[in-house]
Amino acid sequence: MLVEVSIDGTPVTLLVDTGVNKTILNARSIGKVQLPVSQPVNQGAGIIANALRLRVHVEIAHQFMFSQSVSVMNLEELSKRFQIPFDGLLGQDILNQFRSVRIDYKAHVIELER
Repeated sequence: MLVEVSIDGTPVTLLVDTGVNKTILNARSIGKVQLPVSQPVNQGAGIIANALRLRVHVEIAHQFMFSQSVSVMNLEELSKRFQIPFDGLLGQDILNQFRSVRIDYKAHVIELER
């Protein structure tokens, strides 16, 4: 499921991944192409790669805004592999900011309650 989020005022599309502990942004999507980040490598159920940590302002649904540390790495190949264009993975670190997260897969709706 994809969600529209604003990172430091820039709209991005994130793939919701409840199995990811930390939110990961694609370096190219946030204008950090020159950052020394590596391509993720599949290791069983997860991915391993060098990443940078940045603190960004996250806005979801034009309502919820907070400062959050995120990882930045090259996710180009992962996006191609999934055949879904996305700018990053929305992980548990952001979802945990809410009291309740309800995902309705059939309706393609995520409800966030503070």
